[in-house]
Amino acid sequence: MHWLKTTTIASSLAVASCLGTVSIAQAQTVSVPFNGTVVSTCVFDVAAIVPGRLILDPLLPTQLITDTEGSVPITCNGDVDLSVAEPREIIVQTATPVRTATATLAGQTALSVGPIVADVTGPLLNELVSVSMTATGLLPLADGFYSYEVDVTALPQ
Repeated sequence: MHWLKTTTIASSLAVASCLGTVSIAQAQTVSVPFNGTVVSTCVFDVAAIVPGRLILDPLLPTQLITDTEGSVPITCNGDVDLSVAEPREIIVQTATPVRTATATLAGQTALSVGPIVADVTGPLLNELVSVSMTATGLLPLADGFYSYEVDVTALPQ
């Protein structure tokens, strides 16, 4: 019995010493950083392009002129250089070797002749780029359908 008493006391002391060395857990906090770089971008809303309309110039039968401007909305998160290319003939009845276009954004106009670039201050949110053009032939233009495309380029700054 003495042996049992001694073992019980020793076990109790061992358990008590273990409980005495258990520390209380403390909360830890750490900050996780997040970083990123925003680059200058411009996006045309191609789903909202409105085609322009051409008519024969009533004073000059060799020239088509813009009756209704074409347009496309643009969104830019900063400044942008806007440029416009010479119109491309898609379908013509009479060749029109002299073709010019303009593109206007926020009061600044780019010209295909030169070319002249428009420096536009951003940011811009769904601002309309208005596009017009003329096409001139060497002879009076034959009746029929005429179709052109004008490329407009936005270069973020």
